[in-house]
Amino acid sequence: MNINAIDLRLLRGLLTIARSGTFGSAAQQLHITQSALSQQMKELSERLELSLFQRQGRQATLNHAGRELVDRIAPLLDQLSAALEQSTVQTQRVAGSLRVGATQTYFRALALPAALDLIDSHAELRLDMRQLPAQRLLADLLDGELDVAVLPELPAQRNLSLMRLMTERLAVIGRPDVLASLDRSPSLRSLAGRPLALLNQNFLMRQQIDRQARQDKVALDVRLEVSGMDDLAAVARSSSLLVIGSHLACAEDAALAFKPLAGKFLSRGAALYWPKGRFQAGSLQAFQNSVHKISAQFANIESGAARPPGRS
Repeated sequence: MNINAIDLRLLRGLLTIARSGTFGSAAQQLHITQSALSQQMKELSERLELSLFQRQGRQATLNHAGRELVDRIAPLLDQLSAALEQSTVQTQRVAGSLRVGATQTYFRALALPAALDLIDSHAELRLDMRQLPAQRLLADLLDGELDVAVLPELPAQRNLSLMRLMTERLAVIGRPDVLASLDRSPSLRSLAGRPLALLNQNFLMRQQIDRQARQDKVALDVRLEVSGMDDLAAVARSSSLLVIGSHLACAEDAALAFKPLAGKFLSRGAALYWPKGRFQAGSLQAFQNSVHKISAQFANIESGAARPPGRS
């Protein structure tokens, strides 16, 4: 007897035959041919090493062993169906708590607007929002401390699933009068000799900029290093220093403008990460949809004043 090889398809077929009365009507309910259903019942009998049907003229009906088996499995299959239906409803329900992380730039531009969008629509949802460095976000996802996180796209992470949200070019950011003398699409080479403010070298973004500078064989005049894009935006507002970073960080600041930088290494992707194989509640699916919608609104912004898309 090979019980492990018996799947639900065979047992549901047997139960449908018992309830419908004939192979023909059961096959119609299951949306398969009568011959396919007959083959399934033959397979079930072979797996159980038990005869389940008897011939009455041209019609096969359940024998005593078949009826006893149906009596045993019917309540179990009904309970399983009810449990699956209930799980589907709970999965689609946007409620409970969701722990969301994001790097500083993506927290303000993507994650927080997505959270506010959901709060407006789902009274039973509670969100725990955390702004953390990329490496800490990855560690917390793998340790089960976070449910989902928005961060720059990284090389493939074996234990994490991802949804790509958008691709952005790093940009020169500053007041419009400060940017007026720059080309529409400047390069690092064109910024040589201009005083700059950048993130410090612990940031992936700064590492990209340094890599492009080495590629272009240009020495950047870095006068100021800070530890966050919010700080860079403040520098751009209050000084004549040119800032290089993500234009998303100053999206709500009407006083600032940006110009995308040309360069092989000066683009990056934003991605949504969550633990691979983990049950996806309705709250996670809703957040995925919301942050994807918001990121799509940013995708068409290429240059000009750093004004945000409106939150719907």
